[in-house]
Order: sequence, then C-alpha cells, then structure tokens
Amino acid sequence: MTEPQSIAIEHQRFGRLEVPEADVLHFDGLPGFPDARRFALLRHDRESTFLWLVSLDRSDLSFVVTDPRQFFPDYAPKLGATDLASVAAEEVGQVEIFSIATIRDGAATLNLAAPLLVHAARGRGVQLILDQGGHSTRQALPKV
Repeated sequence: MTEPQSIAIEHQRFGRLEVPEADVLHFDGLPGFPDARRFALLRHDRESTFLWLVSLDRSDLSFVVTDPRQFFPDYAPKLGATDLASVAAEEVGQVEIFSIATIRDGAATLNLAAPLLVHAARGRGVQLILDQGGHSTRQALPKV
C-alpha cells in the first residue's frame, strides 16, 4: 500500500507546512499572481468564520478568505456553465464560494466583485471576475 503524498513548504507566515496532495487546490493563477497555482485552505481556528488560502508555490503569499454569505445573505453571484466547468463541477451544490478579506486602516472589507470558486473534491479553484451585480471590491463588513 502506498503512503499518501504530501507537499511540504516553509511558509513565511506559517512556518513548515505539510499538505496532503488530496487537499491541494489547483488554480490557473490568480490575477496579479500568475506563478501561484497550488493552494491549501487552512482554518484560522475552530470558531472563526475566516480561513487562510495559503500558496504552496510562493512562501510569501496567503490570503484571508471567508464565505461572504455569512455576512451578506443575499450575495448570490450568477454562476454559469463555464464558471462551473472551470472547476470541473456540474452543479452549484458542488462548489464553495469565498471572498478575499482585507483589513486596511482598521476596517475589514470583502472583495465581492471577484469571488473564489472552489471545488474541493476535485482540487480545483478559480477567481471569477463578475461583470454583473455591481459588487464592490471593498465591501465593508457589517458591524457586529
């Protein structure tokens, strides 16, 4: 029996990481980061709604991500067949949607105009650039 393979990286933020190959998400590159193609989703902590999307190709790259519908229940980007096919999905129920979070000048925002579409079971991800809906790249998180 063969042992599961893993990818090891010494990441600047997280130190040594070993990610099972089955958990690696393959992107065709993110806008601005064409050389970053392999990522892993890491829990911030058990109670947090935020995760880390960590590059396995660049030791200096990671993003804080979350499901935007936790903060904006009406957020429902229209996903077409091409969007689903880009992550090898046949239906919307097979994918997760994440937004990249940013904290600037003490204010947290989500990029709702360019969500991440992830099909974890197939190990695929893509960042979509929405051209409908008038979503913001810096949507302020609601006050809790």
